[in-house]
Amino acid sequence: DDAPVYLRGMAMWALWGGAIGGGISMYPDDVLTTAPRPDDPFLTALMLEFTRVTAAWPPIHSHHEGYALLLEEVEEYWEIVRQKEHLRDPQAMCRELVQVAAVAWRIVRSLGLLAEESSHG
Repeated sequence: DDAPVYLRGMAMWALWGGAIGGGISMYPDDVLTTAPRPDDPFLTALMLEFTRVTAAWPPIHSHHEGYALLLEEVEEYWEIVRQKEHLRDPQAMCRELVQVAAVAWRIVRSLGLLAEESSHG
């Protein structure tokens, strides 16, 4: 199949409940000791979010702008974390963390921070 990995992962996305709806129980017990799988639900969600925000918003123009956007997303996650544990919505927490990761990725890409994209050396 010539489709990008994140599009091939759409079936996993649908099984997982769409916008991070299914929860973290799909992860194996060894999730923290193994490399991410191409069909990892978090990575699939991240690719979709990155694609969505990249199409909807212009590139980030400075580290200050990137920091402000990242802080906004972290603050939204913090609002959930501050709730009593039994009131926290794990899916909402995961959605916010996907958005944090997508903003971080946008900062790296927009500002050319990857070695192969950087004009700094």
